[in-house]
Amino acid sequence: MKETLIKIAHKVGNILPAMALVLGIASVSGACSYWFHQPRVPEQMKRFK
Repeated sequence: MKETLIKIAHKVGNILPAMALVLGIASVSGACSYWFHQPRVPEQMKRFK
């Protein structure tokens, strides 16, 4: 059981950062739809615009 969970964690651990980067790149140039919240964009993400 423990070995199975470790294998799953390794697979998800490889995929999750890549998906987060793709989502960040896709949303870097978009504006927030709510008028009261506009998060700051990190300097490293601005180069993907």
